[in-house]
Order: sequence, then C-alpha cells, then structure tokens
Amino acid sequence: MMAVYARHLKMLLAGQSIPLTKFSAKLRGRIKTLLEAGVLEQKRVGAGQSISVISYRGLEKYCQKQYPSGLDAAIAGVSTRAEAVAVYRDAKRVQGTDREALLIRVFSEREDLLKLNDISLPAKAWCDQAGIAGLQLRDGDKLEISGRIALVENIDVFWAFEKLGVSVDIVYYTGGRFSGRFLSCLVPNEHISLLHCGDYDPVGLDEYLRIKKKFGAAEFYIPANIAELFKYSKKDLIQDNQAILARLRLSLDEAVKRIVRLIDQHNGGVEQEILLLKNLSH
Repeated sequence: MMAVYARHLKMLLAGQSIPLTKFSAKLRGRIKTLLEAGVLEQKRVGAGQSISVISYRGLEKYCQKQYPSGLDAAIAGVSTRAEAVAVYRDAKRVQGTDREALLIRVFSEREDLLKLNDISLPAKAWCDQAGIAGLQLRDGDKLEISGRIALVENIDVFWAFEKLGVSVDIVYYTGGRFSGRFLSCLVPNEHISLLHCGDYDPVGLDEYLRIKKKFGAAEFYIPANIAELFKYSKKDLIQDNQAILARLRLSLDEAVKRIVRLIDQHNGGVEQEILLLKNLSH
C-alpha cells in the first residue's frame, strides 16, 4: 500500500489527475487532510470523481515529511527495518527481519537429532545447562530434524510441556503462527514427524493444515477429554476468524472436522493453556 500511495503522489506532483476509484478506503483516509487543507481537490470528471493538485508546494512539503528518502525510494520498497525507518520513518512497515530466533527444548540424547547447515548441534546439552536452546535461522539455512517435534503455540505450555504426558524429542515455541522461514528451512525427511499443539480455534487448525501441506507426517494434538475442555470455550477466539472457519468446514482432515464440530457446537474456541489445569486427565 505504501508504494501505491507514493506512486499516486508522484503522479499528482507531475500534474496528473487520478480517478478517485484508484484510491482504496484506507488511502482516501490518508488524503482527507490534504483535501481539507486545500492541497488537493476532488472534482467531477465525466461520470466519476478525480483527485488533482491545488498547491504543488504544499504537496511537496507533505511528501518530504512523509518520505525523507524521496518518493522513488518509497515506490521501490524496502526489505529491512533500517530501510523502513529511512524511507517511511517507521520500522514496523517491514513485518519480518532477515533472521529469527528458534527457541527449543530438547529431551532426546540422539546425536543426529538436530542439524543446522549439515552441522550436528548439541542442543540437549545446551538445554541441560541452561534450560533452553536458541538457534539463529536465516533465509536459505537448512534445518534437519530426525525425530518427533512438537510445535507449541503458547509459552506456558512450552515451559511445562511434560505435564501433557506426550513423548517428543523436541519442543519448538512458535509464539502463535510459525514463520514461513521455518517452513522453508525445515528439510522434509522420513525420520521427522510433527505434532502441532495449538489453540483449539480457527487459527490453531489453520496452522496445523499449513504444516501438514508440506510435511505429510503431521498430527494435531487432541487430548482424550477435548469435549469436556470445550466448557471453557471463548467466543472471541472465533469472532474475527469467520472466513478461516468457513474454509475449515470444507476440510476432509479428521482432526479438523472433530474440532470444528466442537467449535460450532459451543460457538467458541479453547485456549491451549487449559491443558495445564490441575486435575484434568488428558
């Protein structure tokens, strides 16, 4: 959107008029102050409306303030947060970074359990010493896991995963939706299996299907007492995810079908942390 807006501003500075229909609702909100200040004007052209410039000097000042590195840089776009500060004055215009931290807990002594770029990592020893292991993952890295890995959405369950009574070799904290970088770096092999442990809501199920699409050997963790746990359901977990839920209703995956039925029955989803509640058998 930022590049589109910068392109529109450049066209306006060049003396061109732009049909109002070329501006999205969000962009119309951005030019509202310029219209009110008399920098731009909206006028009828034929059967439609168009935007044109009244004060070129005013628009130039606006562009300089919004884009300190110039409109051409904004149109070209940025790939790092440092560039986003220089071009847009806002690091958050770039959502990701060129690397990420992978936080894991390791329970297996196997020497071939974890490799990064063909180097075996003593992650179990790291965890024994510090309680946790962290890896730096960059685009193009090759991450190999030979064992069962649990993908855990929430931090409390990550720290207390043993309470679930589930046998895995590695627990990986995803912090919600896991990254595309993790998916692209993780190498499929016959020795890996994945257990997705997420919230029992549309996003949790959607993440499960996302990883199963690339790795056939993927399961969604469902405790034996899942129907009982839905008495703790919350409507907020599905309220803003109706489009995802509609898509999930078409899934043929048995785990998804089972959870979707419960979501529809209770009109809500269940947060994963409920699994840690005392006196609940899984």
